[in-house]
Amino acid sequence: MDPEGGKQPITHADNGTSVIANGEIYNFRDLLKTHGLNQNTGSDSEALIPLYNKLGPAFINELNGIFGFVISKNDGQEVLAARDHCGIKPLYHGIGKNGENWFASELKCIVD
Repeated sequence: MDPEGGKQPITHADNGTSVIANGEIYNFRDLLKTHGLNQNTGSDSEALIPLYNKLGPAFINELNGIFGFVISKNDGQEVLAARDHCGIKPLYHGIGKNGENWFASELKCIVD
């Protein structure tokens, strides 16, 4: 949703929290309103940052949609990876040769 405003990665200017996402969050506008949050664009991906910053990882239980995303906070010291409850959008994790974490929505992106 909102491809122009949702260019990724999206980084929150106030605290440096970043997100990369694939899919759609159908109820993101309702969640933002319910929790008294704002965002700069109409991007469902951007909405993940204020929800995470306010509610922590538990916000995932409130999401309705098909998605896979990774949120990084504190320069990668805190990472949350999640996918939709039915696993419609895949999310793969791999560890690189130098110990770095890789995330992708397609396995071929992280297999060497």
